[in-house]
Amino acid sequence: MNFRWIYEKATQRASPMFRNVEKYDPILEKSPDDNDGSNLSYTSQPENKHANILLWLCFLLALITTTIVSFSSARINSMSFVVWKTIHEELATHQQTANHPSSLEQIQSKPESVATTGDEFGHCGSSIEEARALGCKFDPMTWAWMRPECYREDLINSFLNRTEWRFYLNEDLNPKEEIPREEWLRGDHLALWTPRKYKFFHCTYLWRKLHLAYKEHLPMDSSTMSMAHTDHCEKSVTHDILPTEKYYCDDWPDACPTGVHTAWAKCGWY
Repeated sequence: MNFRWIYEKATQRASPMFRNVEKYDPILEKSPDDNDGSNLSYTSQPENKHANILLWLCFLLALITTTIVSFSSARINSMSFVVWKTIHEELATHQQTANHPSSLEQIQSKPESVATTGDEFGHCGSSIEEARALGCKFDPMTWAWMRPECYREDLINSFLNRTEWRFYLNEDLNPKEEIPREEWLRGDHLALWTPRKYKFFHCTYLWRKLHLAYKEHLPMDSSTMSMAHTDHCEKSVTHDILPTEKYYCDDWPDACPTGVHTAWAKCGWY
């Protein structure tokens, strides 16, 4: 068998980049007399070994590149989804805030060309549980649940800090039935009793709240805006000077206690 001929044919069929390889003389030359193929010719081929190494390196490089591209693509897709989700949530939050502002700074001025309804910012339901679920806050100076847009925290605190406040389960104001401060501040009770002074502070608080809304163009709650509420406050303030009604408790040592009953207000423009 002529191995030199086989080698040359194989070299010719190889890739062009591997054809021009250096050839070495055979270590054992075949003599003209040897035709049985017992004396073989050998050719050293380091180039083929190097070519195989290069092929393997190219294959590994292609594999690594494909892996990196696939991972990067998956990473980009994942990041794109996160960015889309974040933008979607921010837009939803912005829309919710626009519909129901949570602070005075976010409340816009009263619309000039749109008819007002008095409930543009919503209501507080008809129970303590519903009011809390709707995000309303309890105003102890009005004794009503308010939408955040109609809740005046600074004004409330200024009145709460003017004197000591006590509330009881019954009109006899029994100290044993006094309600803990944290309970009535939370609005846990539908009806309680308190000394007479609360009525005067309550009424002046409402008037100041009305004036503040007018001066700063703020929305107002339906409880404070009630004309019946204003009439009641007027009678309470002038009762000792010009009584229009006689109460059974007028002659009590501390005069008539004040009964407070929970209300659930709407909030809007007037």
